[in-house]
Amino acid sequence: MPVGMPLSITALASWCADDDWISGLPVDEAVPMFFRMGPDHPLTDRPGWTYPVHELLCEGSAGVSTDEPWPALGPNQRIYVFHPGAWTPTALANLQAWVKP
Repeated sequence: MPVGMPLSITALASWCADDDWISGLPVDEAVPMFFRMGPDHPLTDRPGWTYPVHELLCEGSAGVSTDEPWPALGPNQRIYVFHPGAWTPTALANLQAWVKP
């Protein structure tokens, strides 16, 4: 990997909240995956839900899925969107309508 190239990793949301083992990793950002949270997080079934992020590496981005309600997102957060199926023109148009710049 070229020197100076930014490196991102995906992270379980719990790694960004209570489990601080990623704080020393040589990465530029860790993207918390705010989907498929499991039965321990029942409030994720409504748009705008929240999750405590305490790890600095995780604060600037969020991983979301097109088939689940999204958490509350900050105005400057980088959003990584996952889609469980194939990206089709319709799926992309739906996403573009949902995420307005």
